[in-house]
Amino acid sequence: KTALAEHGKVELAQVEEIWHGLDPPYRALFDWIEGRTAPPQIDTSRLFRPLMLAQPLEEGDLLALKPEDFRAEWKWDGIRVQWIAGKAQSYLWSRGEELMSEQFPDLTIESFRHMIPVGTLIDAELVAWDPNLNQVAGFAALQTRLNRKRVNTALTRSHPVVLIAYDLLRLGDEDLRQQALSMRREKLHVLAAKLSGALMLSPCFSLSRWTDLAELRHQASQLRAEGLMLKRR
Repeated sequence: KTALAEHGKVELAQVEEIWHGLDPPYRALFDWIEGRTAPPQIDTSRLFRPLMLAQPLEEGDLLALKPEDFRAEWKWDGIRVQWIAGKAQSYLWSRGEELMSEQFPDLTIESFRHMIPVGTLIDAELVAWDPNLNQVAGFAALQTRLNRKRVNTALTRSHPVVLIAYDLLRLGDEDLRQQALSMRREKLHVLAAKLSGALMLSPCFSLSRWTDLAELRHQASQLRAEGLMLKRR
């Protein structure tokens, strides 16, 4: 992607936005990159979108930031995914841009898909779930489900997984990425309520001072979360 962007003197983000909507031999892509046509028109209803990735933050960096401008959120012990409601089915993409829908048929939420506008895209964490303790089971349990070509009902029952939603990037045809996090979260709460528990929400916490993070870190370890993320409100 980087090589194409440099060759065509376009932004890398432009290439990433259309990358998964194109098929071999990619004539439309090269025609655009080489200046012969406008950017290709693609079907956005099932496409992976570039993720906003976490960056490490040192304690001293907090001094230049205002806690009231941010929300804290637990980083769960799983893998980052995008769940998309397509026209005929739902799609599950990994952070590495791998389509994983067939590996996790129990996450298709097909019985709820008629409640979700086509094109809706949820940024989430895929985690193993312990139904006995009613909590995240940890990454070691999740590894039992990863990279399997065959998934049967017995496996989905013995090693259940769930999606914990972080964010709502698109609702139907509406791209929400330029909206404030607080507005996206409000719409995500409404959507999750319609799904009647099929989708869990990762809680967000307002901060009045940076010392509030200490208690949240303590809770993270008890909940099998990896740590904390800060997001601008």
